[in-house]
Amino acid sequence: MEKTSITVKVDANTKKEAENIFNDLGLNMTTGINIFLKAVSRERAIPFSLDLKEANDESLKALYEVKNNLDKLKAYDNFKELLADISKEMDDEFED
Repeated sequence: MEKTSITVKVDANTKKEAENIFNDLGLNMTTGINIFLKAVSRERAIPFSLDLKEANDESLKALYEVKNNLDKLKAYDNFKELLADISKEMDDEFED
């Protein structure tokens, strides 16, 4: 099959991030872009979802609640500390 070239302008950071990911996958930029273009051709569409999802009322309420209670939230240094706290709260709840 005859080969052709394309020129694409892209943000330098996006290019570098994509190159790093392709390299981690054992691919180069050309192969990565060819995979994308073949998927577009095969699917006859962009091979991933492009939509403008908006948060639903429940999500907005949860975000609002967190934002207004930041001073009451507890931070943990590690996952083990979080689990210990959860376990303690569960023990306290079952004792009541």
